[in-house]
Amino acid sequence: MVTDPSAWMNEDLTPLRELARSFCEKELAPYQQQWNAQGHVDRDVWTKAGQVGLLCLSIPEQYGGGGGTSYSYPEPYYQEGVVPKALANANKKTTGVANRVEPDISMDADPTTGMLVGETQAFPDGTYYDQYRIGGTSLSSPLLAGVMADADQAAGTALGFVNPLLYRLESSPSAYAGTFYDVVPAGPQANVRNDYVDGADTGEGVLTSVRVLDFQGREVFCKRANKCTQQKVALDTSTGFDSMTGIGTPGDGLLAAIAAMP
Repeated sequence: MVTDPSAWMNEDLTPLRELARSFCEKELAPYQQQWNAQGHVDRDVWTKAGQVGLLCLSIPEQYGGGGGTSYSYPEPYYQEGVVPKALANANKKTTGVANRVEPDISMDADPTTGMLVGETQAFPDGTYYDQYRIGGTSLSSPLLAGVMADADQAAGTALGFVNPLLYRLESSPSAYAGTFYDVVPAGPQANVRNDYVDGADTGEGVLTSVRVLDFQGREVFCKRANKCTQQKVALDTSTGFDSMTGIGTPGDGLLAAIAAMP
């Protein structure tokens, strides 16, 4: 267990960490053998996680996506030779070693296009069924989980911890063509969005935002007039592994490559 405080940990995140740790100790750890034997996790675990507030956690859009070089974890063996040294050694002056870089792999998470989801929801004028688009990890995680379920079937067995396998495939592009789609810079692009301020309707107005894709530098986000925040954007796409999309997104040849792996 890592006991050193993370560089990003603060007093606001400590209660969340303790909540997650307590939930895992009480609701997950005691049932590992049972779930391994039956081949799936009991459905009521998700309900319990939602009841304590561990599901559908959100990060304000102005903070963007996650990625970058760890201050806490050394570079795992499977990233060596795939992750550029400039990324792995980004924090070496502080940590003294090459470090783990995230993400490993990427999937469609664009909230602008997203996926259409329908459910009964609470609105200012009542509770009823309606539809909305969803993106972020709420979209990309289940999409990738579905791909990996297909990969298990292609391999004829449960793949388990799949990271070493994915990096082996990435390190042999000529042998396993089409395994991943490399997300690379595509020139100047921007995205304009209109969102309800209250998340329900135009009652409190519409928020218009412009995001420059693959932008690096100081970014300013204004939720409303005179209420702006800014941050330095350091993630970008590049040929090969990068800090925004990792080794890329699953390609057409991924399942065939996994099935052919010795």
